[in-house]
Amino acid sequence: MADPRPLVWELIRGGYEVIATLEQSAEDFETNGRGYMLDAIIPDEHADAAQRGEWDEFGFTYTADDGGYYLVQYYRKLDAGGD
Repeated sequence: MADPRPLVWELIRGGYEVIATLEQSAEDFETNGRGYMLDAIIPDEHADAAQRGEWDEFGFTYTADDGGYYLVQYYRKLDAGGD
């Protein structure tokens, strides 16, 4: 059975500043994957720059037109018991 815990998505600027957070249910992730969550968390003004981004071992990275470095990462949310 797939892991039922939801995923937490974070948009991080400059390697340390979390500027946006979204949550995706495990069922939604299994059905729709990760692509549309990028569209949801990346600001509209970064859309063109994000088209030049890429997935790496840390998540999805791109450099905005102003030179800012951004990372979109996701991970399974810990349950209330801390597991």
